[in-house]
Amino acid sequence: MNEVIKSAIEKGELILFLGAGASKGGKTSTGADLLDGNSLADELAKQASIPYSDEPLDEVYAAVRAQLESRLDPILEQLLRHVRPSVEYDTLGKYAWRRIYTLNIDDGIERAFRSSAQNLCVRLSADAIEDRDVFFNRLDLVKLNGSVDRLKEGIIFSSAEYARATNRALPWYEQCASDFLRMPFLFIGTKLNEPLLKFHIERYKAINGKTAGKSYVITPSATPIQEASLLQ
Repeated sequence: MNEVIKSAIEKGELILFLGAGASKGGKTSTGADLLDGNSLADELAKQASIPYSDEPLDEVYAAVRAQLESRLDPILEQLLRHVRPSVEYDTLGKYAWRRIYTLNIDDGIERAFRSSAQNLCVRLSADAIEDRDVFFNRLDLVKLNGSVDRLKEGIIFSSAEYARATNRALPWYEQCASDFLRMPFLFIGTKLNEPLLKFHIERYKAINGKTAGKSYVITPSATPIQEASLLQ
């Protein structure tokens, strides 16, 4: 293991940030494989009887939401609620963490932490901030883009929703930016092509004159261009 990551875990300083790839290996309530971004886009298009031509998930979601409106919610619940977590998620649940941020709206990570020694408290990005528990009895799981069990409070999937979110007060997105500049992060399952996160990080840097420390990304592959972009 990377010694810096190991040391941060031992000191209780490491913050996890989970993207769509981190959910790989999970199972839906029917026992099917949990869908990744492209597969979810394909399935949503089928549910709305819209021809799918490899468009990205944000575009497909916007089109399907416009057509189905509230009828999309039970479809999302069927696909993303009562998820059986992967072995990797179950392993994460055996350790104590300072804080976890996730872009995923499924409930796999919550179910993986049911037997954790820490008491899991799920937060959405618009929820009020609470100071972290310095004794690690409570673990804040921050679902930045919404949660499948709280769909009425909204999720952030489409480009329009990302754009609207830049004009909203989202305390936990702001806290995530603050944490990123102060603490080591371990990013899993994302190549950080996240405009809303970048917006809050850059705004926090501009206001406070701070620069980020060292964080890490675990990803199956990255091109030289992607590596150079991540370094920024």
